Amino acid sequence: PKDSKVTYADISVDPKYKDAKSSTDEKDCYVLPQVFPAETEIKIALKDGLTLEDTVTPSSYRTSYTANISLDMIRDEDQTKIKDTIKGNLTTIYNGVLQNKAFQDIKGDLKISSEKEKDIQSEYESLVEDLKESSNTLTAISFTNVTLSRVEFDDNGELEFRAKVEYKYSIKYSYSGSERTKDSSDSSYVNLAYHLQDGNYQLVDIDNLVDYFSRY
Repeated sequence: PKDSKVTYADISVDPKYKDAKSSTDEKDCYVLPQVFPAETEIKIALKDGLTLEDTVTPSSYRTSYTANISLDMIRDEDQTKIKDTIKGNLTTIYNGVLQNKAFQDIKGDLKISSEKEKDIQSEYESLVEDLKESSNTLTAISFTNVTLSRVEFDDNGELEFRAKVEYKYSIKYSYSGSERTKDSSDSSYVNLAYHLQDGNYQLVDIDNLVDYFSRY
């Protein structure tokens, strides 16, 4: 990606090796005049703070390498920060719904990218309406675990994650004229996209929020 810092075999790649003809507005291309035909570590430090790590084995058959992001390339400490961010965002959203808070009251805790505020607000208000219409009333929820299942750059160059979230919840519902309660647990997949700014993740998109909680 554009303006990343590349380290090859623990050596910082000098900008003089950048190939102007092959580089674009979205990516930089480097041409190294001589490398060894051995498995070599490569690191790509994105301009906003995320570092990708991979290995490449140059040969007469493999003369080029493209840094396409994958979960395996993201360091464990960065994955932990991403999962904590997702868990925190979901907790803020659902607690806001349970406490009848307006979107304006929670948006500061979500750290939303300003140009995407209306989109996130729409998702939040749709969740509020969907939960109101459900026959089972959510009374409590806690997110216990987040597992990343996919990462990619979306069309706008933002980081888009698909994550499996596990949670415990409590509901109340009516049955044969009486009110009953139920405690249970479940899991679901959610999609989120982030803009990485100075090492901080700003939420730019979220969908597939859980809006049905079973009594069974």
